Amino acid sequence: MKLLYEEELNCRRWCTRLLQLTWWFVALVTLAEAVLLAVDLHANGTANIQHELYVYLLRPSLVYIVLLGIVQLATRPLLDKKKYVQQAVLYLVAISLAVLVLAWTHYAVPVVYIMFAFPIFLSVVYAQHWLTTCTFLLNLLLFGILVLALPPLYPDGDAYLPDAMNSITTVAMLCGAFLAARLLISRQKEL
Repeated sequence: MKLLYEEELNCRRWCTRLLQLTWWFVALVTLAEAVLLAVDLHANGTANIQHELYVYLLRPSLVYIVLLGIVQLATRPLLDKKKYVQQAVLYLVAISLAVLVLAWTHYAVPVVYIMFAFPIFLSVVYAQHWLTTCTFLLNLLLFGILVLALPPLYPDGDAYLPDAMNSITTVAMLCGAFLAARLLISRQKEL
């Protein structure tokens, strides 16, 4: 299977840019985590600093680095063989899993669920309706897993479940992101 407009998309350049963007995103998330830990340390002392350092900084950062490292290592061979579809799928699955880890780590912060829209918008770069649809369905599924299957495994062992309003709002936001992404792809194809 080939991506439509492969040559016009300049897949090698855009795949490299997406990976760079994602590494920057991971760096920003890690920096934000470090700042939040410093603020918490200043406010509450060192009572749970080792636990918080592990749960909120080290463990998720390690997962992000492993996921992106796999994509980084696999991207060049896939692009050299002109396997653009496989690279796109690998990248979007890895980003979706990274978002799941981020949302799982910060399960009690309702606004974090909107991050599931991030991979949907990134899929627009590939200009494929089917790829955007698959990314949307994957992130909808991952959000469902987060809400329905992962609560007993949350980092602090809390039995937190997003309320109906947050869950419905997140699903609505994902649907809106999907529709906006499809509109952008249609516009790309027109141009």
